[in-house]
Amino acid sequence: MRITMDIDYKSNAAKNFKTNIIGIEASHELIKSGINSHQYGENLLPAMIYYYRGMKMLAISVLERFYIEFLIESINKEEIKDKDTLTTHIRKKLNYKKTQLLSYQRLESVNKYFKLFIDKNIKFNEFQSISRIKEMLSVRHNTVHNFGYIDKKFKLENKKWIEEEPNAEVIIPTEGSFTVDLITLQTFVRYIDGYFKNTK
Repeated sequence: MRITMDIDYKSNAAKNFKTNIIGIEASHELIKSGINSHQYGENLLPAMIYYYRGMKMLAISVLERFYIEFLIESINKEEIKDKDTLTTHIRKKLNYKKTQLLSYQRLESVNKYFKLFIDKNIKFNEFQSISRIKEMLSVRHNTVHNFGYIDKKFKLENKKWIEEEPNAEVIIPTEGSFTVDLITLQTFVRYIDGYFKNTK
């Protein structure tokens, strides 16, 4: 099954995102091919849990990179050329103190930046599969900070997931969930890219 979708993106940020997704898919196919052809391939399958955790985190990092590049491209100011100058610009616009957290990982924060600089009408919550995006972000946070062990915070944020896996103690990612995640990310980026206006 081909994961990369044939989407004609408008912004360079989204096109770069697509290139990264192609790279992730190519790496994934290479790993799978190696395991399938190895005489002891079945013995390697338990380790795939950690592989899929890493790949899911990589996919979210690619999404964050897209956010930053899309904002820079949309604002289109010569002095805003990287994450640091973008962050400084956002801080000034929002009157943030240096001690206040400015995050590109929290969905509500990124949506705030998009509303401020791109389109006041953009609403992430109107995206059809936003619950899946939120789950992916929650899984990433849990993997980084809790090694995949399910805690109270994860249970509160992912009630539907817990209903389906009531006895689960650890998040165990699979190839199926990884594939759905990548497809969902691509449709989410397409949704955001629809708001792109070329100001050049």
